[in-house]
Amino acid sequence: MPLQLAGLAALYGERYRERVWDVDPDIAAQIETGLATTGVEVASALLLRDELYRQLDQFFRQYDLLVTPTVPCTAWPLTRLGPSEIEGRAASRRAHAVFTPIFNHTYLPACSVPCGLDRRGLPIGLQIVGPRFEDARVLALAARIEAQNEIDFTRPHTPDVSVTTQVHVS
Repeated sequence: MPLQLAGLAALYGERYRERVWDVDPDIAAQIETGLATTGVEVASALLLRDELYRQLDQFFRQYDLLVTPTVPCTAWPLTRLGPSEIEGRAASRRAHAVFTPIFNHTYLPACSVPCGLDRRGLPIGLQIVGPRFEDARVLALAARIEAQNEIDFTRPHTPDVSVTTQVHVS
């Protein structure tokens, strides 16, 4: 997490300071945390990332792909960046992103595909991860899963797009 938050601060911190009032509070909190991240925390995260990559590289010497849930819960309201709770427990602002950052930070190709619907009719995501530079392998399995799952994503009503969260950092 320190790498992601420090990166967010590096990319948007300057513009954020100029227009604090114009930034979504959840994004603002992440930028603030990134701005407070120390060099030691970033260096430690880089060392951890290298070790994670080595372990995942070993994993992919035995297995073609890794399949995980995309998030640990089903969809949350459009007005929120993440769920307020997961499994009945209060969720931190990035609790929904426990399965995805590790692969982003270790430069591994990953793809999320719908694999079913929850009891409310909302899609459930399945994440497919492959070895470095094996994007085609990941996408091939994703295409097979999508072709075999005949999920109807037709909505019974038109969504109110005015409730989407907008972030302005320019």
